[in-house]
Amino acid sequence: MREGTIQENTATGQKAGLASYWRVLVLALLLTPLGVLAYYAHERPYFAWDVTIANWVLDIPDPGVDTFMEMVSWMGTKIGILIFILVTAGVATRLLGWRAGVLVLSVNMIIGVNEQLKELIGRPRPGELITIGSKSFPSGHVLHAVLLPGVIWLLARPRLPKQHHQLMLAAVAIAWVVLVGLSRIHLERHWPSDVLGAYLLGVSALWAMAWVVPVLDRIQIPFCSHSPSKDKAS
Repeated sequence: MREGTIQENTATGQKAGLASYWRVLVLALLLTPLGVLAYYAHERPYFAWDVTIANWVLDIPDPGVDTFMEMVSWMGTKIGILIFILVTAGVATRLLGWRAGVLVLSVNMIIGVNEQLKELIGRPRPGELITIGSKSFPSGHVLHAVLLPGVIWLLARPRLPKQHHQLMLAAVAIAWVVLVGLSRIHLERHWPSDVLGAYLLGVSALWAMAWVVPVLDRIQIPFCSHSPSKDKAS
């Protein structure tokens, strides 16, 4: 019996090691193209394919598309980001506990790191030969659009037993991410490569967060714990 327990523990350890290997491999596959893209974005204000894709987006004929894109982009402004993160963190903490709130608030930290990365790369925005105001690569609006719905997905998916509910949540999140990316290109605030860089950075951060969630679940803080047995005894 003891030998069987040892074998089970060994098999569990091997599975955990293999899972960690694949997680690191996927993270490397995401960060490598991001690094290459960042290097060339530092060297060049835009790429030839940036112009081609931007022209496709700008040629959308609907006369009301400008107003719609402005509305979509507003949620990625600094005040919009602050409001959405604070509201979402409050709701997550109320419904799911402090761990969920901490995970949502970490989005703000990642966005802050992205601002420093933009300064380091120093790429001008479309229409600028040199950087006049804020930098362009990677897009902060798009990064926020990837991270916040992504964190909501990480927190909500285990609590949605029905697969079609999970698919609906994923579809809404993906549609939002795509719309924000298109809006930044259509409003000529970012090149498509800026949007791609934000996608890669955002997905990399979410992939890393997926490791953090189980770690947070194992952390026990005495004053945050709730014991029904103690409540009955009192």
